[in-house]
Amino acid sequence: YVHCGETLEWDKWWENLRRGQVVVTNGPLLRPRVFGPGAEQEGALPGHVFHADQGKSVELQIELKLSTRDPIEYLEVVKDGHTVHEVRLDQWAKAGGNLPPVKFDRSGWFLIKAVTSNPKTFRFASTGPYYVEVGYEPRVSKKAAQFFADWVYERAGRIKLDDPKQKDEVLELHRQARDFWRKKLEMANVE
Repeated sequence: YVHCGETLEWDKWWENLRRGQVVVTNGPLLRPRVFGPGAEQEGALPGHVFHADQGKSVELQIELKLSTRDPIEYLEVVKDGHTVHEVRLDQWAKAGGNLPPVKFDRSGWFLIKAVTSNPKTFRFASTGPYYVEVGYEPRVSKKAAQFFADWVYERAGRIKLDDPKQKDEVLELHRQARDFWRKKLEMANVE
């Protein structure tokens, strides 16, 4: 799902997809708002970048609304690839729909997940990431950039097209992706 506000318009949908204002789900629906610097009043949608001066920390408050048919087993806050909060639904309800705050002393990212207790399949929802830039410097993971660079290379090797023109067109997109991830590798500032 892409947040579009009151009206669904084609151009706005694409713009907000590029901004990362998304929730991915195969079951529950998350409607998050995160409050912090620059988003004190209405809260921010996924994709938002919170900023802080070098040496300062950022504490963010997460407000969450849920819609689901399946019982939700737990909510999770993932920060820089690691679970920092796992909250049972009754705890979330007692907190008035708020999750524990997330604090950043350096640049990073976080997302919010909901996992159901459906016995037949794994059902979950995840927001797109929110970003924090301390010192106005983004966090770029060498490990993540290398993963995607390798993945692009592996996917390009699987292309099986008989039409040379069509194959070259497809490979050109893979070359662009390869160059993008190589540039990210050069920018990496954390393992």
